[in-house]
Amino acid sequence: MGLAAVVLALATACSSATTSLGSGPTAGATPPGSGTVRDTASSSPLPQAPLTGRTTTQAASVRPVVAVALVGGAGVVGVAAGDVVYEAYPGAGQVRLTVLYQSSFPPLASTVTTTVPTDPVLLSPLRGVLASAGGSQGFLSQLAASPVVAATPQSRPHAFTLSAAGLAVSPSALVSLGKQPPPLLSWRAPGQGFAVVGARTALSVAVSLPGYPTLTFASHGGVWTSAQQPWLPAAANVIVQEVRYKTATVSSRTGLTTQIALLDGRGSCVAASGTEVVGCSWLKAGPAALTTYFDASGTPLGFAPGRTVVLLLPVGVGAGVSS
Repeated sequence: MGLAAVVLALATACSSATTSLGSGPTAGATPPGSGTVRDTASSSPLPQAPLTGRTTTQAASVRPVVAVALVGGAGVVGVAAGDVVYEAYPGAGQVRLTVLYQSSFPPLASTVTTTVPTDPVLLSPLRGVLASAGGSQGFLSQLAASPVVAATPQSRPHAFTLSAAGLAVSPSALVSLGKQPPPLLSWRAPGQGFAVVGARTALSVAVSLPGYPTLTFASHGGVWTSAQQPWLPAAANVIVQEVRYKTATVSSRTGLTTQIALLDGRGSCVAASGTEVVGCSWLKAGPAALTTYFDASGTPLGFAPGRTVVLLLPVGVGAGVSS
């Protein structure tokens, strides 16, 4: 898929500087957050929504995650209601979205697409449900071997609707199939910083990838939005994560292939949260492990409570931070 470039336009108080990507976590680093915020007045823990870190009710905090595989584009429906959106780039200018719902659910999400091997690796730690249009037998077998509950028009017809616009699904109709999820990220408490080292005030994050239009996120008082992809949620956090891609065979009979993101292992990233941006590194120790993001000191980043967008860019981005 070639090299991508990430350009970060930042505002700082004075001098110019450059920050490189994080060097990696330290041994024994803390995993994503505990799932509660302590009420200092009563000293009792307040439940947090596992995908957004916002305080919520106990019942809402244990609600399962429903993920939907969607084709990205101007006609996509229901993405803005997602708690977390993963954006992958299978090639030929195509965008594939995996949208995670837990704190709220849209009436419908569309256009639903097929599953790929990235899905069970991404979703297994969350013990949730994946709504997809099905897929090749090999891809479906990998999903069936994981803790993720697969929902397709064939297995759960009551949840899906077919229209002229394509296949749609009602995520709320599938929520009872999953299990209680763990917290996805390390959420920062009031007064806590985003990173121990390297964070800078940010105006925008621009991402360019050969074969795709430049994608820019602008910060508006700590909320990140994209004019090029207005269907994305207004996000408290944007993570540009470098991952390896590989060619996977969709059909041996026709020779159809696709590019899939490999999410296990470790790599470099750039993360924006609130009004700051930092070069970082990420670690996912295996299919059952969550991804943790670290600053250059090896300390887990403390993300702002709210929605998150994760861009899964091909490795070799060469990201830099300058002001």
